[in-house]
Amino acid sequence: MTAPPKRSSSERTVSWDTKIPRSATQLHEALREIPEIRMTNKCECLAICGLPRSGTTWIHNSLIACERYSGIPADDLAILNSASVFATDENRLLHKLMFSIERVGDKKINFLARRSTELFIAIFKLRWRSKDVMLKSPYFCFFLDNLYNLGVFRKFIFMKRNLDAVSVSMMRHPHIKTLLRSDYSSFFDFSSPEKNLEVEYVPAEVLTYVMHNFDKMTEFERALFKCLCFSSSFVARAQKLPHTSIFIVNYDTFLDDDERRRALFDFVVLDESGRQSIESSYVRQLPIATLPPHSEMLRNEILEITHRLWRTLDLHAARSRSVRPSQAAD
Repeated sequence: MTAPPKRSSSERTVSWDTKIPRSATQLHEALREIPEIRMTNKCECLAICGLPRSGTTWIHNSLIACERYSGIPADDLAILNSASVFATDENRLLHKLMFSIERVGDKKINFLARRSTELFIAIFKLRWRSKDVMLKSPYFCFFLDNLYNLGVFRKFIFMKRNLDAVSVSMMRHPHIKTLLRSDYSSFFDFSSPEKNLEVEYVPAEVLTYVMHNFDKMTEFERALFKCLCFSSSFVARAQKLPHTSIFIVNYDTFLDDDERRRALFDFVVLDESGRQSIESSYVRQLPIATLPPHSEMLRNEILEITHRLWRTLDLHAARSRSVRPSQAAD
């Protein structure tokens, strides 16, 4: 019998990318089939997250376009539930694995979820044969500390933007629009009977109000609340990370704040052509002329809390401004 021809590692990776392990046996089989995966954990990744519709897609695609990082170009309208590792920048399988790490108390399942996540990222890096790769998802806000603890992600960019503009944009997005129009039980992507990851760090008084008045809230108010969920989780989890691993980008002031823009370029170690490429790709957004129907009291409360959270985040991350480019590359 003629032995089947040996496939290259990239061919094996592409054919295997829908078989994320469900058991310890499958983990061992994966490692045997793609032995190069054992070497990829020596590499590090950049993770981009932030509020939905805040500019994560722009910074992600810009860093790919200038060839600083390898990654999957972001598509805001991509189908997020694809089984393929390489189908979209926001892969729901990775989200589910990270959610399992967060919510499951069973040590065996937790171990399998962690190892599967590590394997997922290793396959992703092996796909490009690149030292510097990048993953992007606003939902990383809910897994920030666990992503860091995997030992693969060592740099994180958090995008923030005017909350009114973000909320209006969320109302137009196919997936988020569906959430905003649902009832409270279907409003969250990462909620289970054991744990609602999205509201874990939301102030109790706001959460109580929303739970009691959700049916009366407009889509714009629900979008504002969704922004608070992302911000509160990221800020709480960011406190557990070294300040030098996080960089905050304000989309609205990107071209106006020369110091912060230069600091961002140092953080991701961009050369001059890369800096010019990102600056030229930036599109300034016009302010929202008229806001959708909403309660001014609720809006002001969420804006105040979120801006307070962001100030805490800025204080935590501000020390990274003094990090030299050589340090940022470590």
